[in-house]
Amino acid sequence: MSLTKESKINSYLLNHSLNEIMIKKFIDESDLSVQPIVRKIIKNTLHISFEDFLMSFKRTIKLLENYIKTSKMSMKDKKSRNRPIFIFVDKLNKNYMEKSNYWLYKLFKLFCVNFEINTISSFTDESLKPNDFVLLIDDCIYSGHQMSNTITFNSMIFTENKLKLNICVLVPFITEIGKLTIERAMRLNTTLDQCSFKLFYSKIISESTSDILKEEEIKLINNYYNKYENFGGKYLIYFDHKLADEVSTIPLFYSGLVPNNHNRNLLLKTSFGAKDVEKLLYIPIINNCEKIRNFNTLVPECPYPVYKVSGYSKLVNTIVKNRSNKKALSMNMINSKKTTGRKIKSVI
Repeated sequence: MSLTKESKINSYLLNHSLNEIMIKKFIDESDLSVQPIVRKIIKNTLHISFEDFLMSFKRTIKLLENYIKTSKMSMKDKKSRNRPIFIFVDKLNKNYMEKSNYWLYKLFKLFCVNFEINTISSFTDESLKPNDFVLLIDDCIYSGHQMSNTITFNSMIFTENKLKLNICVLVPFITEIGKLTIERAMRLNTTLDQCSFKLFYSKIISESTSDILKEEEIKLINNYYNKYENFGGKYLIYFDHKLADEVSTIPLFYSGLVPNNHNRNLLLKTSFGAKDVEKLLYIPIINNCEKIRNFNTLVPECPYPVYKVSGYSKLVNTIVKNRSNKKALSMNMINSKKTTGRKIKSVI
């Protein structure tokens, strides 16, 4: 079963923590040979609640603000001190408003109140001046290739009328590999040699499945998912607002596709199709994903990317409006009843 667009809008569920009861059933239905591997994966899985994400996002913004304030104070040109921050938003993509980059930009504007904020879609935007701060935002960086490619692509058209810019990447969660990849790309980028670069983050994810699992364990569990899921070099982290795709994590596993012989035999069929998907055994292990039979590894259906849901900006505005000075409010705290996983129809 999959969610329609309308039901995603009206019935988005907050609490997507792991369900211990369903995990036990999932392990029991897994083949004995992979049960120790399944336990190891579950034990090392990091679930980030929306409240924790907001807190991490705010902490990272605070680091950026302090850096910009200090940098601007040292600028001799007073006009440069009063310049806005420019956030990169790829508006050349017609679906940019459904991308995480745009959602994070809107969220950033709600939390960063000390600076004027504008958007650009290119490092050669005519509104940019020397010493301006250009900010690229992401919620979590895994391999680092996508962010590096974005910066590299923009630098390719940055050949004439070079400006000395302060390029910053802000991301609450980043892997050690992602951090090194981006920093290396900036060091080797001779086109942006006049620009400064700074990376701001709240938490580093140091281990992938290749560090957590032995090579033979990865091969064994890969056999149960055939070509549809690869457990090598993936990161065991997901958010209330999003489950990443197969490039970064293991969406079929987190969607509850059980690693047993029944499922393996179906997945090994050369004629595997939609009817076979209906025969697969799913035991969803994430709260409020119980009715989802997700086989989409590129856009996992639960937790669904909230920035693709219309009306979500209104919800975030409500969160910020009602937040405490000490603690960010999670979405279900907005409701009078604090029921876990309560549907938030009243806000959207």
